[in-house]
Amino acid sequence: MGVPQIWEFLKPYLQDSRIPLRKFVVDFNESQKRPPKIAIDAYGWLFECGFIQSSDTKPRSRSRSPIRSPRESDVGTSQEYHSSRSYISPGKAVINLISRLKELLGLGVEFLLVFDGIMKPSFKRKFSQESSAACYDDEKGYYLNWNQHVKNHELYGNCQGPSTSSDPEFISLVRKLLDLMGISYVIACGEGEAQCVWLQISGAVDFILTNDSDTLFFGGKKILKNYSKFYDDFGPTSITSHSPSRHYDSKEVFVTVVDLPRINQVAQKKFDRLSLLFFSVLLGADYNHGIKGLGKNKSLQLAQCEDPNFSMEFYDIFKDFRTEDAKLESLRNSRYEAFQERLYSYCKDHSVELFGRNYSVLLNQGSFEGWPSIVAVMHYFHPIVQPYFDEEVLSDKYINMTGNKNYRNLRFSQLKNFLQGLNLPQISNFDKWFHDSMHEMFLLREFISYGEADSVGKANMRITEEKTMNINGSKFQIPCFKIRYTTFLPNIPISSQSPLIRNDSPSRSRSPSRRQLDIMEHPNSLWLPKHLIPRSHPLVIQYYEAQRIALEKKNKVKNTSKKSRPLQKNNLDSFLQKHASPIKNIEKVRKSRQQTLEPVKKRLFVDADEDTSLEEISAIPKSTATTKDSDDGDDGDNSLIFVEEVTSSQTVLDNSPGKRLWDLTKDEEEEIDFEEGGRKVSPLKRSRTGIDGEKSSGSHSKSDLAAAANIRLHNVKALPPNLANLRLEREHSSVLDQLVTDAQDTVDRFAGYDSDCSSSID
Repeated sequence: MGVPQIWEFLKPYLQDSRIPLRKFVVDFNESQKRPPKIAIDAYGWLFECGFIQSSDTKPRSRSRSPIRSPRESDVGTSQEYHSSRSYISPGKAVINLISRLKELLGLGVEFLLVFDGIMKPSFKRKFSQESSAACYDDEKGYYLNWNQHVKNHELYGNCQGPSTSSDPEFISLVRKLLDLMGISYVIACGEGEAQCVWLQISGAVDFILTNDSDTLFFGGKKILKNYSKFYDDFGPTSITSHSPSRHYDSKEVFVTVVDLPRINQVAQKKFDRLSLLFFSVLLGADYNHGIKGLGKNKSLQLAQCEDPNFSMEFYDIFKDFRTEDAKLESLRNSRYEAFQERLYSYCKDHSVELFGRNYSVLLNQGSFEGWPSIVAVMHYFHPIVQPYFDEEVLSDKYINMTGNKNYRNLRFSQLKNFLQGLNLPQISNFDKWFHDSMHEMFLLREFISYGEADSVGKANMRITEEKTMNINGSKFQIPCFKIRYTTFLPNIPISSQSPLIRNDSPSRSRSPSRRQLDIMEHPNSLWLPKHLIPRSHPLVIQYYEAQRIALEKKNKVKNTSKKSRPLQKNNLDSFLQKHASPIKNIEKVRKSRQQTLEPVKKRLFVDADEDTSLEEISAIPKSTATTKDSDDGDDGDNSLIFVEEVTSSQTVLDNSPGKRLWDLTKDEEEEIDFEEGGRKVSPLKRSRTGIDGEKSSGSHSKSDLAAAANIRLHNVKALPPNLANLRLEREHSSVLDQLVTDAQDTVDRFAGYDSDCSSSID
């Protein structure tokens, strides 16, 4: 799998390169006006799907399919290569593979699967078992195999000639599945990654889908890695007990786009092909264990060193390739040994400058051992690929190529029987799964070919909705159409999904909605990115026209709804039109509420004989009001006004509460007065004059006065009991105390008059 540390050093330059697969396809279509072309490392994909599993790793999940060893018939080179592997029988792995194929076909992506060939380096196959594989050096055998491989292609069109070799069972199963689905693939001569790079350099593909960093050593420029449903940049097989938590998305597939030319522009060409290849040789990759005494940081320092440029010197040794030049072979050996000695001496003498520490003690004679053989390095610089590439695999007769219209002619019945024979787990309804999977693969292609004369999909689909898909929160937004469709592929049973049945019974409560009608007519649906569908497509025009008509109708109904709505019969509108409302003129009511009452003003000083307790007086003119403050020139305080100066000769008893109590409770209907010298004199006044001693010897007798008082008290409401018996013993220390005492004496006097009157009557 190459050197994983390469991705660690490139990670700072790939911060925003993790994107959904759908967005990657949409962006490429918008910029290049065509779908992307991808070469896929088939063995890497099969490993991620679960066909291949290392014997030293435990299965991640339980499966119905047991783990088994390869068959004894898997002999030859294939058995040597896979001797350290175990295989999972068909089941979940097949479902994973079909799901990945469906995702690519459903987006219209052109892809080509590339399998490893029989000429994969033997030292790579034996690397995990034989410790001496790194010292393997048979340059003559390498050249002989190369020449024979070219001749076999010229005569037989393949690498192995007339002889055949059996493949592992899972490889045979996958190739049969691809043949039934009409998907093309390539069997490389040697490394599949090298053949993918050759396809990219020749312009047949745009990207390489792989997680193997060897693709960079072979000269790959643009790579898609970590194809998974995790939006963290971790591979789908990187689940260990020490792995960080990963965020999983159950719907979207993500890829990390590695654009090496763009990275070199930012990193000042520190990660070009020669630097990365020399780094892998020093650290160790698929072809060697690495140089003793050098870790990833020291190896990167030496690979990126510019003066001297060891990466370029290393390339100059192996850049020439001549199969029959013995002199060149010996020259290459001597230059390779000299290069090793020079690198060791330079590191020992400049360890502080290179590594920041003095490693001269550590760099002893045993250091810098484990260099790869010349043949291993030659496989990096000159990998074995097909000398005559058959471009027929890129023709449109395969469904994985754009422009293919033969997907309706696939052998769906045979494909269904083949998959049913595998006893696929975790599928409860096989017919529905098979129906939906096949239709989702070719729905975009069928939709685009809707307006063509040979299309059989007319009236089988329509656009019903549109919305923007928010992925990973709102970081990625993809506008999509919802396509509803019916079965359009032949020889496929209709999905067991039972659509809504239209009920024509007159007893139904309400008619179905627009969405229910769409489901009745087209029971299946799928969201497709809008940018993958031309705006001039007939169904797109039809959808927007229907939306425009619906919007105009809605606005028209909204504007005319008030006029066309009939009036209710049982309301009070007719009554209010005939009869006046109590509050007809609201303006008058508002003015009346706004009016404020004038404050009640009373005089401060009044006449002794005048009662103004309930009298309201008008404002006093300013001309008659004089204050002391105005004389002083202060006009700001007019709170105290001297209206009139009155000198009273009466005692406190004349204005006592007893007098006011008598005046308030007197009866207005009867009023008995006594004449005194032609004047009417009330009994109360006569009693007061008697107390003062001024008219104690009046003209009236005591009996008359008692009778008058008795009559007066007869018409007055009885006093409260507590007031009659109340007696204050406190000395007169204030005017208020004097008033209370006077009032109490008056009450006692009335009580004495009452007793006298009663005795006289008797």
